[in-house]
Amino acid sequence: GAGGEGIPSFRVTMKGYNFDELERQAEILAEKLLKHKRIQEVNTNERLGWGEQKTEEYVLRLDQNQIALGETNQFELINTMLDLSKPQGPSGSLTLEEKNYGMVIREAKSNDFSKFDLEQKGLVGGAERIFKISDFGTLTKETTTNALNKEDRQYIRAVAFEYMGSAKFGNEYLDEVLDEMKQTMPIGYTAEKRTWSFSYEKAKRQYSLLAFLIVGIFMICAVLFENLKQPVYIIAIIPISFIGLFLIFSLFDFYFDQGGYAAFVMLGGLAVNAGIFIVNDLNNRTTGAYNRNVLKSVAGKAIPILLTILSTCFGLIPFIMEGQNEIFWFSLAIGTIGGLVFSMLGVFWALPVFLWKKEKVALPNEVQVKETKVKKKRSWKFWRRGK
Repeated sequence: GAGGEGIPSFRVTMKGYNFDELERQAEILAEKLLKHKRIQEVNTNERLGWGEQKTEEYVLRLDQNQIALGETNQFELINTMLDLSKPQGPSGSLTLEEKNYGMVIREAKSNDFSKFDLEQKGLVGGAERIFKISDFGTLTKETTTNALNKEDRQYIRAVAFEYMGSAKFGNEYLDEVLDEMKQTMPIGYTAEKRTWSFSYEKAKRQYSLLAFLIVGIFMICAVLFENLKQPVYIIAIIPISFIGLFLIFSLFDFYFDQGGYAAFVMLGGLAVNAGIFIVNDLNNRTTGAYNRNVLKSVAGKAIPILLTILSTCFGLIPFIMEGQNEIFWFSLAIGTIGGLVFSMLGVFWALPVFLWKKEKVALPNEVQVKETKVKKKRSWKFWRRGK
């Protein structure tokens, strides 16, 4: 399964009754995985638990075909290397005065024997033969574990790798490779993908950033507008823009990764930016009817806001040209574009509705009604006399 943050990593658990054959199957799986350009390295002997210690060692892999062509054998090659390298224990025993002592026999320059000497220098074998180890195999430094794991009399081996792309496509590619492996693996050998769910703590940390963003925007707008209601109207635009982000991911079935979380934060800043322009322009208008000033502020800032949104969307287009295989950047770009387009609904429709004030109509009192009736009667009498 893939991790929730950073580069997605995957792990496959392989089981089998023969240790050497299981190792060979792990190498076959690694070769298949490395055919994909987004997989750079595969560890065929990953730790099964955090308690196991990682170690590095040189592993010699001999080619039996080359050994046969060189008219030698594996036993002769290994003995020659042991004679030239530093011994790990006593080579025999020596009895002196009825006491046995361990005896170590080593080559005079065994301390200076290096990997280069082993691969490139000629080694003297039996029957005064000279050969190079590099002609019969390869010596590589590998990360291994110091534990041998078994379950139900089966050896267990873990294969791990990182996928430089979207976790969704990494999962799909791994499933394809495992299906191929199941068709060719011997009976009694299995390879299963290990999965784990997204951590609740990680998700909680991601969404806590949005709460911090909203609080920061409220404080800045309250200081700028010297008002506590108008910052609330500005913040109300943020969830409206989030609707566009959710819609574009759900309607087009795009994969949502950590780039989508970053799009939330970016939208929070870009969407309220347009609302701040309108409210600040409204507060600077001191003459004229209030509701008419609301319409003037929205109309006056419409072109700069539209140009800002369009330029931002066009600037994000290069990030979506690679498609969903582009980790982080595709989700960030497509989520931001969808949210910005939908934020126009909040800026040009929802915000004016929030700012609109209902005008009070003054009702006439009894005195005003009587005066109006008297004026009507006088005007009627004047008309009659004139006639």
